[in-house]
Amino acid sequence: MKRLTTFALVIAAMFFATSASAYVSQWNYSLSGTFITAVDTNGNPLPNGTTLSWGTNIGNGQSQLVINPSAVSSTVDTYLGGGEVPVAFWADSIDLTHVNEAIQAPSLDFATLLVTVILDPFVPDNPALPQQQFTFGIDFTETPNVGVPLEYDIFALLDGFPNFNIQYDAGDGDGLLDYFINVFPSTGGVLSLLEDPHAELAGLEPGTTFGFVTPENQSTTLGFSFTISTEPLSTVPEPSTMLLLGAGLIGLVAIGRKKMRQS
Repeated sequence: MKRLTTFALVIAAMFFATSASAYVSQWNYSLSGTFITAVDTNGNPLPNGTTLSWGTNIGNGQSQLVINPSAVSSTVDTYLGGGEVPVAFWADSIDLTHVNEAIQAPSLDFATLLVTVILDPFVPDNPALPQQQFTFGIDFTETPNVGVPLEYDIFALLDGFPNFNIQYDAGDGDGLLDYFINVFPSTGGVLSLLEDPHAELAGLEPGTTFGFVTPENQSTTLGFSFTISTEPLSTVPEPSTMLLLGAGLIGLVAIGRKKMRQS
């Protein structure tokens, strides 16, 4: 009986090792962000780019929304499992910083963040998935600089994407396997569901839209990371997540290596 038990454990270990090796274990990735279709409260367009500036300077300069870094290229390992992904498997993404200065109108009204993403299987080394682009809207409310919390300017992130999955065939005979892309705020600790009075000031229903606020004469940075895992996450490091990679990568479902080589 002992020999049979040992044999069964060896077979099980071999099975799980084979299953694990079937996944892409490491990816090269590159992503970049830029603002497009931004307008001020007078309806005037603001120049596209990685920095939006607005308002009439009455002190230390204009207010700004800055993407820095605006482009990131690195590698990310696939986490075999789900639950809570260890920090070692977090990959860097872009950061948004709001520089809140005392200004006179016009202020920022609305902007669109355009994100470009490429995932390239590295181990095993396979052709890159097609470049993907997606957008999400940012609504801004400049509040009166009187009282607390009215002097906190408000950003509402109108498009939020929780965990989602893609399918990819590494060409090893196992067919399409699931990978879960999980994007979350990893620095700053400022993202949350907007509640009153900020939700009311932004014209939103309380508790329905993610956003953040910035006190006058201060800067607030919201940084993001992402992970790739083989099972869905049951927990995320920060408040229930939205985010920067989601929509575009949904278009990658069921893309296999053979199909990419034929294109």
